[in-house]
Amino acid sequence: MLAGHGDPRARWCTLRVDRTRAGPGLRRACHGALPLCRDSGHHSVVRYYLAFVGVVLLAGAAWLFLRRASLALHGAFAQGWIEDFDVRTGADGTTFFPIVAFVDESGNRHRFTALAGAQERGPDVGTVVPVRYLREHPERACIQSFLQMWAAPFALAVLGGGAMLALLRSAR
Repeated sequence: MLAGHGDPRARWCTLRVDRTRAGPGLRRACHGALPLCRDSGHHSVVRYYLAFVGVVLLAGAAWLFLRRASLALHGAFAQGWIEDFDVRTGADGTTFFPIVAFVDESGNRHRFTALAGAQERGPDVGTVVPVRYLREHPERACIQSFLQMWAAPFALAVLGGGAMLALLRSAR
C-alpha cells in the first residue's frame, strides 16, 4: 500500500501552475498541491543506474586513454598510406574506414583498419598518413590524429562525467 498525503514517509512532488493563465479545467485539477510522484524506490533505482553507467563510462575512458597515451609516448612513428577502404553498411547508412599500410622499423609490412570512418570515401587511396604503433605489437597501430587517438576517450569521459553529474543532482 502506498503512503498517503499525510504520511511522512511519502515524498510528494508538487506542480506549480500560474492560475491566471490556466484554463478552468486545469484550475480545478490544480487546487492546492497536485501529487505527481512518490519516492517509492524509483529514485534509488535511477541513482544506481546512473552510478553504474557513469563508472563504466569513466573506466572505459581511462582504459582507452592509457592505451592511447602508451601508444603516443612509447610507440614508434611510421609513414603509412591508405590502401583501400573497409565499407560497412548499417541502419545509419554506409561508412568508409580507411585501410592503412605501413612498414615498421624492421622492414616488415603491416596493415590495419582505422578506428574511425566517415560517410564519404576519403582521403584518396595512396594518401600518406602518420602512423603510431607499438614496436612489440605492430598490429596495435593507429593513424596519429586527434580523431583516431583521442576522440573516443574524450567522448566516454564527457558521457561518464555527465552521468555522474546527473547522479549528484538527483541526490538533492
